[in-house]
Amino acid sequence: MTPQSPNRARVPRRGSSFYYSLLTLTMEQREALTTLYGFLREIVDIGEARPDTPGIQAKLEWWREEVERLFARRAQHPSTRALSPLVDAFGLQAGDFREIIEAVVTAQHVRIMPSFPVLAQYCQGLGSAPLRLGATLVGRDRGRDRGFTDAMGLFLQLLRILRRVRQDASRGRIFLPQDEMQRFGVAPEDLFQGRTNETTRALFRWQAERLRTFQGQAFAALPAADRYRQRQAIALAEMASAVLDEIEADGFRLTKQHITLTPLRKLWITGRVMRRERRYQRRH
Repeated sequence: MTPQSPNRARVPRRGSSFYYSLLTLTMEQREALTTLYGFLREIVDIGEARPDTPGIQAKLEWWREEVERLFARRAQHPSTRALSPLVDAFGLQAGDFREIIEAVVTAQHVRIMPSFPVLAQYCQGLGSAPLRLGATLVGRDRGRDRGFTDAMGLFLQLLRILRRVRQDASRGRIFLPQDEMQRFGVAPEDLFQGRTNETTRALFRWQAERLRTFQGQAFAALPAADRYRQRQAIALAEMASAVLDEIEADGFRLTKQHITLTPLRKLWITGRVMRRERRYQRRH
C-alpha cells in the first residue's frame, strides 16, 4: 500500500524562506526545485512525528524501498513519480536520497543527540544532501560546489534545530548534543520544561557561534564565478543569518518563543541578493 499524502500539492508555503528564495530562479528551475520539495516534505513530515507514532517505522521502510524503485524507474508515490524525469535529465544521485531517508531513520531512534558527530551526520542528510540535489537541478557543478553545499547545509539545518528547540522538546526530543549540554550544565529537563536561564543561554550562544563558523566556511568555499549560480542558496543563507541576528538580539530566549522574519523582510532580502549578485556577475 502506498502511504500517500492527502490530495494536495506539496508546494512551498507562501511566505516561507524557501518560497522567496525560488524567486531568484527561472520558472523552469523553480518547477524542478518545487518537485524536489514535494519529496522532501513527505520525508520531513515523517521525521517530525513522534517515534511512538503507530506505523512510523513501516513508513520509513517503505520510503527506503521507494527510493530504490525511483532509480529502477518503478516509483509508486506521486512525489517520486514526479521526480522520475528529473533523475534522467539531471543525473540525480541515489546516494543523496538515501542519505535523506537515513537521517530521518536516525532521528526516530534518538531521544537526545549523543554528540556533535552524530548530529552533523543527521544535518548532512537533511541539510547538505538536499542542497546538493538542488544544485544539480539548477545546473550547477555539484563537484565544484561540494564544499559550499556541505557547509551551507550544516548551517541551515543546525539553525533550524536551534530555532525549534522548544517545539522539539514538546514532542519529547532534543537534537542538541548531550555532551555539549552537560558541558554547559544544561539538564534535559531544562529544555523539556522550557526553562530560560544563564546555562541555557550560554549553550544556545555557543551553538550560534558554531553556526557562524559553518556559514563562513560555506562562503569561503564558494568560487567567485559561481556566486550568481548559487543565488538561491545565498538568499536562503542571508535570510537564515538575519534570523540568527534576531535570536541573538532577543537574548537566546529560544525556550520561550520562536523567532521568524516577516514576509516583507524576506522579500527585501531576496531582492537585495538578486541585485547584488547580478552586479557581481557583470563585474566578473
